[in-house]
Amino acid sequence: MRMSRIRPREGFALIVVLWALLLLGALAAAFSLSMRTGAEAARYGLDEERAYFQAYSGIQRTMALLSTLPADNVFALEIRAASEDAGYEVALEGESGKINVNLVQPGLLLEILLNRGLTKEEAERLRDAIVEWRSPKAAPDQAPAADYAGLREPLKPRYGPFRSVEELKSVAGVAPGLYRSFLSRVFTVFGNGPVDVNRASETVLRAVPGM
Repeated sequence: MRMSRIRPREGFALIVVLWALLLLGALAAAFSLSMRTGAEAARYGLDEERAYFQAYSGIQRTMALLSTLPADNVFALEIRAASEDAGYEVALEGESGKINVNLVQPGLLLEILLNRGLTKEEAERLRDAIVEWRSPKAAPDQAPAADYAGLREPLKPRYGPFRSVEELKSVAGVAPGLYRSFLSRVFTVFGNGPVDVNRASETVLRAVPGM
């Protein structure tokens, strides 16, 4: 019985072929993964663009309604639409259903902040900072308080009425989350009367003491 032997040159060629097949398989897998990732990225980008233009359409439609119909009628409408897998729904909040941050009394302001869930110490500190910002008693050239002087870009309280609700973001002690979820939805700089409960959101109603 004779046993065949693989010559060294033939064995080396076999190893080269195996390595080449392994390399081609890895390249094919990488190419397939890259193509799949690119396709998913393109789909996500398309979905993002579709969502953006749906939202833009909702804003433009609402503005058109407000410019042609009485506000009460627009507030009574359900402004929504959908197309394929994207859509929009517009929620309107009337400024008359919010609390004027320039007119709210310090005692009531403290209760509102406590109803938000702040501790008494946090609520008192924030109440004082808001009152200081809007108070005209301080001289305009007064040095900034320590809470403001320590910022990367030091600023001074306005020492006058808030010109926009966005100014609350600059008040000492106002965290971004607190502004987005509460302060921007409860306070306004418009109006000089009581809160219109017909226009007030649940967030506002829960914040007003006794509601």
